[in-house]
Amino acid sequence: MTAECDFLVIGAGSAGCLVARTLDLHGYKVRLVEAGPPTPPLRRPVDYLQTFGTEQDWRFRTVPQPGLAGRRLDQPRGRGPGGSTRINAMIWYPPRDADLQRLHRAGGDDWSPNRLAASLTAVTQAVSPQPPRWLSETARRFLSRSTAEAVDPPHAFARMADRQGRLTAADLLADRPTIETIAAHVDRVLFGDDPLAKPHSIDLSPTRAVGVLVHPHSADATCEERNSLPLFARHGVILCGGSFASPSILLRSGIGAPDAIAAHGLKPRIAINAVGQNLVDHLIMPITFATSGRDRFPTPLSTADLARWQIAATGPAASNLAEAGAIYSLNSASSSGREFQVHVTPTHYLLYPDRRAPAAMTVGINLCQPRSRGAVDLAAADPFTPPLIDPGYLTETTDLDDLVAAVIQVRQLVAAGSLATGGGAELIPGGTKTTVAAIAKAVRRFSQTLYHPCGTCRIGVDADSVVDPDCRVRGTESLHVIDASVFPEVPTVNPNATVMMIAHHAATRLAASFDAAS
Repeated sequence: MTAECDFLVIGAGSAGCLVARTLDLHGYKVRLVEAGPPTPPLRRPVDYLQTFGTEQDWRFRTVPQPGLAGRRLDQPRGRGPGGSTRINAMIWYPPRDADLQRLHRAGGDDWSPNRLAASLTAVTQAVSPQPPRWLSETARRFLSRSTAEAVDPPHAFARMADRQGRLTAADLLADRPTIETIAAHVDRVLFGDDPLAKPHSIDLSPTRAVGVLVHPHSADATCEERNSLPLFARHGVILCGGSFASPSILLRSGIGAPDAIAAHGLKPRIAINAVGQNLVDHLIMPITFATSGRDRFPTPLSTADLARWQIAATGPAASNLAEAGAIYSLNSASSSGREFQVHVTPTHYLLYPDRRAPAAMTVGINLCQPRSRGAVDLAAADPFTPPLIDPGYLTETTDLDDLVAAVIQVRQLVAAGSLATGGGAELIPGGTKTTVAAIAKAVRRFSQTLYHPCGTCRIGVDADSVVDPDCRVRGTESLHVIDASVFPEVPTVNPNATVMMIAHHAATRLAASFDAAS
């Protein structure tokens, strides 16, 4: 391993792979650091839920959520090359105009919708999202219904896939052999004044990021057994760890609220109180209906189903479960302008893939723009200790009120469209739950994360933001954050395409700045 590269990119998920690819295409030497095991992902789309809780998942959990009846929610995050594209539902949903406008307001003129659209075109060409190769009868029934009331009409989701099945962000690096990937866990950023950096850097500035300290060994090793290794970069460090890992690395590096950093025995370096704040996530409330036995999604897959997949890459094995959806405006007079999205799946949302689950379909509801906010903080200085994750679900009462209103509206939609077969009895929350209080109680009891955490290293033109419009961490040189954590608000739709778009856009601008300086 040579001593230095041009850029160190931390995290090989959707953002990190796109950043590394873009910088490599501009001729820069890039090292990509990923803590997860370099094992191949499961390629059959239907298998993704089987990765939760395995070594491919960071297995994070929230702190108890008062808004969810005190429950702790699992927070699945992909671990390994490709990041969460290893374990997600593969949905490719381009950002809507409102999402581009929000980024424009936060990032200024350099983040204009036209410039973002150019990056979206580039990443869409690289990914080449595909239409579904198979749809369940549940999805077909949903797609055949009237679309008059929908803001974004019912449609089958495009998917990040190819003939072999799941496509991950790491697959986009297959034609970039010059990118070196290192399997290691990042502890903290190294600055010019760090004793480890001084022999390798002529710039001893305490604000200049010159590398990172990593632990190549696994988390199974004791603290005494772990080896540490400094890695250095000539032009800078780019954090692409996502909304949990990126703020955690900043905090361990002394960047954040000074009191919170000092509480873990760490030395504050740069005071940015917003690090780890502004956490926002889509919360999904499932409405589940019984269906006829003939519409039951097969669990486990039959020999014939497996053969269909092997021969033609079709059949139930090709299902990503969250097959179709739409966006609607809330009818509630008190919620003017608010929208909600639905995801339609041919399964019992809370029980699948348990083979004992009844035949069911689910319409999952999430507010496009939740107002509740939470935070990510360190649980300990040890980099192998999972962070404290508090999404603050339903801390804003309007989110609960509007989810209740959306449940009522979706019930009407299902009834009017005869979407549920086999009698269509409502299993969750249950047909007897008709009052606002009863539905609200069910929302608190059954809602789950939709796996879209954002916002903990917010971009902005204001001095209170974590990163500036160049995605550079304020008060530093050569330290950037480029991932979902920079979103000022969660995108209105499934965010993977938007994450890749901003990664391409920010990395292109970063490369251009060094091209101009050379």
